[in-house]
Amino acid sequence: MATIFTFFHEAGHALRAQLNLPITGKEEDAVDELATLLLLEMPQGVYVAAAAAEAFQMMGKKKRASKGKKMAFWDDHSLGEQRFYSVLCLMYGANPKTNKGLVDKGYLPKERAQFCPEDYKNKSRAWQTILKPHFTDLVLKSIAKQKGGTNTQPKLPTVTTAPKPPAQPDLPKVEVPAGVGPACQQAVPHMLRMVRTLLVQQAPANLAEFDKKLPTELPNIYKICQRKWTEAQKKCVLAARTALSANTCFQKK
Repeated sequence: MATIFTFFHEAGHALRAQLNLPITGKEEDAVDELATLLLLEMPQGVYVAAAAAEAFQMMGKKKRASKGKKMAFWDDHSLGEQRFYSVLCLMYGANPKTNKGLVDKGYLPKERAQFCPEDYKNKSRAWQTILKPHFTDLVLKSIAKQKGGTNTQPKLPTVTTAPKPPAQPDLPKVEVPAGVGPACQQAVPHMLRMVRTLLVQQAPANLAEFDKKLPTELPNIYKICQRKWTEAQKKCVLAARTALSANTCFQKK
């Protein structure tokens, strides 16, 4: 289940880059928040979020045991335990009654839990404000509910007259930045084509904005690939056939 969380996490990075979304603080924390908020409005999503939180805690303990005092405080990701509590806080804040077991069983300290309902509302409202210029009401309803999430098999919003998906042109031709290797020159376009296909299927109304931003953002994505993606991740992306399968390439083991 944690793999599904990773997919939404990486999709958050793609949205930030393609739509030039404003982010204050660490981007890794921000897309963790977005992934959690999205999942909490989906059937069984709360279980996916819980699985991801558990994975963060396990990774944190493993790193601490192996590195001792040499922890990577400089890393752009927060520590595993911090990500664990941040996800749990949003889970509890979305629906304190349904998720009170997180506090009763000692997973989430009461000192933190008392602020989580307000924290959830603030983060939900913030993401709604950030995404509103780009996304239709259909998408916004699934990521922000001012009265809190249900986490009890909510019905996904439906569209009575879905727009017909436009034809899919190839990616724009841009000059690849200097220093970007052949692997990234192949992996990045392949990944973006899969992300574009996902947008066509899930949010066709936002396709024009995606295509508009892509020419200016594509060089930055090449640079991110060259700087952050491992060789194994590049090969994995090239072998993937859907955005969902490509998501597994970035799952930390």
